[in-house]
Amino acid sequence: MWFQYINSIYHSVMLFGVNEMASRTTFVLVCSSFIMLLSAMVNANLIGQVAVLIGDMSKKSVKFQQQQDTANTAMTNMQITHITRKKVREYLLNTQSTQDQQEELNDFLKNISKKFNVSEHIFSDVLKLNSGFSQLIKNHEESTVIQFIVRRFKITLSTPEKEIVKQDKYLTEEEEKW
Repeated sequence: MWFQYINSIYHSVMLFGVNEMASRTTFVLVCSSFIMLLSAMVNANLIGQVAVLIGDMSKKSVKFQQQQDTANTAMTNMQITHITRKKVREYLLNTQSTQDQQEELNDFLKNISKKFNVSEHIFSDVLKLNSGFSQLIKNHEESTVIQFIVRRFKITLSTPEKEIVKQDKYLTEEEEKW
């Protein structure tokens, strides 16, 4: 009875695996059945992972398409010239990846960074190389100084044309909080 059961599993897996070999011994039958079942599970896992990734990509593309549609509708309603519309579309296309990266970075920092002190790791080398901070680090305990400074940092990705700092410009109260 067991031989017939294993033989039926073997042939069903071989049929699923598109294989035309036939077993000669019970040992070959058992081993190849086990290997084929294991490979079928691995294939199912891989196909599932690919499906999840494609689903995530679809969500991002739908979100981006909605932004494009909103911008196109607004530009049409405002009767903006075709040249300006083209520039706006190119800008949205070029900045989309930066916006996605910022969201992913924010999620990462919110969920994982505090637990594993990722921010300290990111900034510690730069702080040690900075002449002003390196003297402070030498005078006090390194980890304490780095933790004190890094807690006040906010990581933000921005587009290349965004003005972050301008010489001889005083900050407003809102900018100081940022």
